[in-house]
Order: sequence, then C-alpha cells, then structure tokens
Amino acid sequence: MKKRIAKLVAVGVMGLSIGSTVLAAPGINEGSEQVPAKAEITKIFEMSEGLKVPEVKFDFEVSKITNDAPEATIKSVEYKQGSEKGQISDGSYKVERKTVLEFTNKFPHAGIYEYQVKESKGNAEGVTYDTNTYKVKVYVENTNNQKDTFVKSIVSEDNEAKKPIKFVNTYKKDGKLEIEKKIEGKMANLNDKFKFTIQLTKAKTADETQIEGTIVKSNGDSEVIQFTYGKESTFELGKDDKLEFNSIPVGTRYVVTEKGVGGDGYTPNVSVVENGVSNEKINGDEKNDVKSVKNPATTNLVGEGENKVTYTNIHASSPVTGILLNNIPFLIMMVLSLFGIGAFFLGKKHKFSK
Repeated sequence: MKKRIAKLVAVGVMGLSIGSTVLAAPGINEGSEQVPAKAEITKIFEMSEGLKVPEVKFDFEVSKITNDAPEATIKSVEYKQGSEKGQISDGSYKVERKTVLEFTNKFPHAGIYEYQVKESKGNAEGVTYDTNTYKVKVYVENTNNQKDTFVKSIVSEDNEAKKPIKFVNTYKKDGKLEIEKKIEGKMANLNDKFKFTIQLTKAKTADETQIEGTIVKSNGDSEVIQFTYGKESTFELGKDDKLEFNSIPVGTRYVVTEKGVGGDGYTPNVSVVENGVSNEKINGDEKNDVKSVKNPATTNLVGEGENKVTYTNIHASSPVTGILLNNIPFLIMMVLSLFGIGAFFLGKKHKFSK
C-alpha cells in the first residue's frame, strides 16, 4: 500500500513539474543543459481591412547592462509588399512574425546578465513604431561537469512586470471616396435636388471621431461639411454635384442612402466601385429609398483603390406623339361616323345609277 501511495505521489509531482513548464509565467523562458533557453520576440503588424501589406523592415536595439555580458543581437523582421495577411478580426489584420535574441559569444561564467531591448525607430510612411523598452535577465548556470555554462532561463520585464517581448506596429493610409449624382431624361428638370444620408464607421486603426467632406457643385462652388463617425448625416446633391472625401482612412465603412420621393417621376439606380472593384448595379423605384448596398446588413468599404458611388436618376417622361390615350374613344366614334356617312353616299350613288 505504501509503495502504491509513493508511486501516486511521484506521478503527481511529475505532473506538476510538467504543468509548471507548460504553464510558465509570461515573460519567462526556461531551458536545460541540452536545450538552452531562448528569448523569443514577437512582432505584430496591424492594419485595417482594405490595405495591402507594405514593404517594410523592423530593426531592434540590444544594449547590455552587465559589463562582462557578451554582445547580443536580434535579427530584423521584414514584410514583403502584398504578403499574406491571415485572417481578419474586428476590421483589422494582425500580421505576426517571430525572431529571437542571440548572443555573439559564450557567457564567461555562471550568473545573472542583464540587457535592454527596444525597437529602432524607423521612417516608413504611415507606420507607427513601438516605444516600449524591455529589461531582459539571462540566468546562466554551470553544466553538470562544470566545464561549461548554459542559459537556464531568460526573463523579460516591462516596467518591472514580467511580460513576453512583443512589439506592435500600426500601418495607416488615407484613401478617397466620391459620391456623385447624375440626372437623365428629356423631360427631367436639371435643377432638381435630391436628399441623401450617409453613415460612416471609422477604420479600426483610426483615432478621429469626425471627418471633413466637401460638396463640390457643378458650377464650381464648394461647401465643407463635418461628418461624425457612427452618426447618420444628411446632405443634398443636384445634377453633376459630388460629395468628396479626399483624405479618409482606408478601412472606413459607410452606407449611402438616397431618399425616395413618390410621384417625382424619377427611377434611381446606384453603381458602386469598392476598392477598385465594381459592384453589381442596384436598381430602385420611384418612391422607396435606395441604399449603396444590396444587403441592408452590410456596408461598403473604403480601400486604397478607387472608391466611388454614382446615383443616376432617370426621368420617366413619355414623348408627345400627337395622340392622347384619353381621346381614343372619341376618335373611334369619329371614324365610325365617317364610315357611316361614306356608306350613306355610296348607297345613294348606287340608287341613282339604277
């Protein structure tokens, strides 16, 4: 019985030791004489949907705090133009890469060696750089034969809190969005104005709560309007007028609605170019609102390609033919009368000829 209990205790201790290795605290990397510990650095490059991965390289700086510590380096992380972004989550991509802290020489003796690690500030356009600085403690032990040393563990700290080394960068870029109005029809009143609403949802990486748009009229006049993200705003466009957003964050989502007016004689349709891709044209009717999306549960995306919404209203006027449908019964009666008169005279002529 005692042997059985001892075995159970041994198994339990082994399980705890395995669990402690697997569930090591964040920022602690354990190793052994056979497999020394390594400090892994995680790079996360975040960008909104609608953007392509740019060509950019991230460098790192390692400075030793302990005088007799060997020099250390971190290999740069590079992203290639248009490389795979992975899965989108909540409107953005987080493209992850890994690199490691490497030591140029052996440690001179067992002990604790300290380093400071940070990201180099670059100048890539639209990229924000991480300013965090980590303190890295390297615990070096003697080998069993005491003829060499090995890295037993590496602990990384951010403001004295044990944390994995992680640098997060954000890529932002502005695009353009244009909403224009077209009027067609021989009997259309080219001075007619049409009411619209737009609701903007800000890009995941955007910070602003408002954005400026400009109404550009066909005569060259313009008017600047402030739009608030998340709030439906109203504006008006006439023939060949446009609402332009010349500096709108890529990743912004929007829905435009033209308000329906029953009895105005216009049938609207809307064509949308979304991030350089033309969507299927949406046809409306005379009295109902027409949205820039077919599915009301969806929205349009501002990408770094072309973004354009064109509403065309076609006036359903009929050409004048000289014959009005309301007069057809009278015309029939007139034809019948003429036919009767003609028959009467033909009858008379036939009678006299006898």
